[in-house]
Amino acid sequence: MKKYWYYKLQVPIPYFQCATLDKLSKYKHLGKAGTQEHIDAVMSVYRRSVWDEIQRIIHTLDDCLLDISSGSEQEEEEPLD
Repeated sequence: MKKYWYYKLQVPIPYFQCATLDKLSKYKHLGKAGTQEHIDAVMSVYRRSVWDEIQRIIHTLDDCLLDISSGSEQEEEEPLD
């Protein structure tokens, strides 16, 4: 029995252009590990995860800035004796 090892990208709805037909597919075959298509796909997933992490950091910093600014507004509103 011969085993075949290859990689593919998979999405829930058709997204990838078929090579031979004018329709979309849910799968994109990348070939074996180390092929240019496989490396490009791995780097694409890596870049997307980095981008998602940057977006989470920006959101956290925005929340912190809002907390700080609302805290300083409350301090300004307190009457001085």
